[in-house]
Amino acid sequence: RRRGHAWRWGALLGAVAAAQLLTGEEVLAAAALLGLVGLVLLALLHPGRVTATISYAGTGALAAVVSFAALAGYPLFVEFFGPQALHGAVQQTGRFSVDLFEAVVPSRRVLLRTRSTDELAARFTGNLSENGGYLGITLIVAVLLVLLVHRRVATVRALSALLLTTFVLSLGSRLHVNGTVTHITLPFGAVQRLPLLESITPTRLALFTSLFAGALLSIGLDRSHARLGAGALARALPAGLAVVALAPLAPQFAWDYQDTRIPAYYRSAAVKRIPAGSVVLMVPFPNRVDSRAELWQATTGMRFKTPGGYVLTPGTDGRPTFGGVPSPISGALRRIVLGRPLPALTPAFLDQLRGDLRRWQAHTVIVTEHDHLAQTIGLLTLVLHRAPTRDQGAFAWYDVDPAAL
Repeated sequence: RRRGHAWRWGALLGAVAAAQLLTGEEVLAAAALLGLVGLVLLALLHPGRVTATISYAGTGALAAVVSFAALAGYPLFVEFFGPQALHGAVQQTGRFSVDLFEAVVPSRRVLLRTRSTDELAARFTGNLSENGGYLGITLIVAVLLVLLVHRRVATVRALSALLLTTFVLSLGSRLHVNGTVTHITLPFGAVQRLPLLESITPTRLALFTSLFAGALLSIGLDRSHARLGAGALARALPAGLAVVALAPLAPQFAWDYQDTRIPAYYRSAAVKRIPAGSVVLMVPFPNRVDSRAELWQATTGMRFKTPGGYVLTPGTDGRPTFGGVPSPISGALRRIVLGRPLPALTPAFLDQLRGDLRRWQAHTVIVTEHDHLAQTIGLLTLVLHRAPTRDQGAFAWYDVDPAAL
């Protein structure tokens, strides 16, 4: 439509893209990919308007690049050239693909489902958190009706093409049917070979499938309202249709959750006993299963550093690892939390644990309440050669000398 100054819209686009980069980088990569697909589709649908638009679009694109580079240039430099730069795919994406049946089979996260549909959904690859391909039969029918009735509307054609594109891409590089990975190859395999896109998770592209389905539904409801006039029916009928179309997506509200209350120790003045900028071994040990300790660390104003966390770091070969390279002490603490037996507490095994503290130069160890607390304290007392101090509800070993362990 080319309303307003191209440079102003471009600068705003660059700023929004920078904000998305720092919020969720994978979403930005997927949005950029689909934005490019959308531009190509629009050009194919309206070839006669390309020449008239290119100058305006070019000015906006240049402004977007400048704005984005000014805000995101340094973070990107650190990501690709900094000391913790990763090389290669950061996650294995093959199993996280939308199943062909997933669009019509509800997951356990929605209200309207049956035991049979739960059994079907349980066969899909991936996990419940990544099951985002469900649209529901009524929404699919509504979208098809909008396309049928309003197929001459340019926006409807473009959005329908984008919806189909994102759905096909969300199916991954090989077709998954009822939980079985077939040998049928799909276009997403070509996408993964593009620079910087090797780690995009196919199932997350279903976010955009839902976006385009919602946009098409909105257009259909809006045009129905316009045709019916200004009476009560004009308001009630589109609202009723919206309820019918979206009812299968109503969530069930028994969500899993994790207690994020911050232990009293990390909210007290006791943390000032920790030397600023030093390394603290926090227990429970932060990892991708339980990352609460990272919240506690942030509560202190990042006063100290800590090993572990729900983070991606380069392994010994430079390839990405979740939570850092596994260490003897993190493995032992994890086994205790899970209620699994430890190896024999031989001098050699205990010295392996001390080796982690020496390597990290950890000068403080803080243990807060958790399951199997007594076993944790017993192990660390053997490792550190002394009992802890009770401080603000936590068990603390201060002034640890890593070199003397």
